[in-house]
Order: sequence, then C-alpha cells, then structure tokens
Amino acid sequence: MREPDPIKLVVGVGSALPEDGRSEWVERLSLSLSSRLRMHLGNTQFVSTAAEVRPQHGPSVAILAGEEMLQQGLSIWRPPTTGLVLALELPVPPIAWKTYRAHHVAWIASRELTAPLVLSAAIAFAVHGGFLLTPRAAALASEQVGIWRAMVNDLTPRQREVLRLSESGYTDEAIRQQLGIAKATLDNHKREI
Repeated sequence: MREPDPIKLVVGVGSALPEDGRSEWVERLSLSLSSRLRMHLGNTQFVSTAAEVRPQHGPSVAILAGEEMLQQGLSIWRPPTTGLVLALELPVPPIAWKTYRAHHVAWIASRELTAPLVLSAAIAFAVHGGFLLTPRAAALASEQVGIWRAMVNDLTPRQREVLRLSESGYTDEAIRQQLGIAKATLDNHKREI
C-alpha cells in the first residue's frame, strides 16, 4: 500500500501570529496533532499576502485569517485535496457564507489560532472531510447575522430583492432581466446595499 502524500500547511494569518513566534507555534501545533496526522504533516509555508495563497499540488490545509485571505482561500479551495481552517473576526466576509457548512472546512475565532488543541482539531476536520464551528466562531457568526438582519431591515423592498437574487447566485444581467431595471439602477441599488 502506497504512503499518502504529505499534507502541506499554508498559513496566512497576518498579525494574529507574530513572526518571531512562528517556529514555536508550529512545534506546539505539531505536538498537539494526533500521531497519525503528525506523521503525514509536510512542510509549513507562511504567506503574507492573499496573492501568495495558491492552489497546492497534493494534499494541503490552508489556515487563514482576514477577509482577503479568506476570500482567496475560498476561491482556490478544492475539496477533498484542500482543507480550510478559517479564523473569523468581524465582519465575516459575505463570500464565507457560501461554504458555511461545507465539508473540509473548520471555522475558528482568530484568537483560537494560538490554542494548539483547538487548531489541531480544526486541521483534523479539514483534512478528514468534517465540518467544525467552534463556540467562539459561532458567537462571532451569530453577531454578524444580527448586524446583517438590522442592515436588511433598513433596505427598501427593491434593494432586498436585489440582495436576495445576488445571494442566490444570479448574475447582474440576470438580476436586471428578472427585475426589469437598467444597469445604472442596479449599480445604484448595489451601492446602497
């Protein structure tokens, strides 16, 4: 039986993890992983910008924090080869909700990045195809939902319709046709939203 390819960790967490503590962080994380997962862990690559988060060849897990990093990670995410550990802060980017309950995704709070046991559990879920939402991440998500509900209540009925169609995956052209409105009108609604 062939040995599985090593799992590469791509870490883009910005200031949530100071540069001078990264090697110690990797060591603590490695010690908290299960022996099976630790055995298959490959190298760890730290990235500073979202542009550096690229599709990997072979199994990988991206540990990402910050809106740009999350958006980039979600755009290149290819389960089951790629797993995601996404660290939430407010505001939660809207693109994140498209994979809210997806497999190979673990949601944690940014401050849990320095909690090795939480992070090792998140990596295990991301690798093995599970879904994880830690209580702290759930609280942040719940707070964001409350903010969005208040925002939606302030929208006009037409703006709500534009928002509903956008979130359902309609293109701008399809929304304009569905609502019978001009491009400039749609652009104005989107600006207001």
